[in-house]
Amino acid sequence: MKTICLDFDGVCNTYTGWKGEDELYQPRPGLQNFISAIRKEGYAVAIHSTRNSGKIHAWIVQHKIHGIDFISDH
Repeated sequence: MKTICLDFDGVCNTYTGWKGEDELYQPRPGLQNFISAIRKEGYAVAIHSTRNSGKIHAWIVQHKIHGIDFISDH
């Protein structure tokens, strides 16, 4: 399966500059629609970030974002 890799800050969220590790901002408008569309095309979705993957996972759950297959913080 092919994979689409998304950066977290500024791509998945509305990042406007560093405000600490606990400020993860709001989801970018249309994010869920984008993820759903690329998954329908047969792609897996990965998020890559230097942020803690556990915090990103909690953000995904909080904002009810579906279709993320992998989160990397390496």
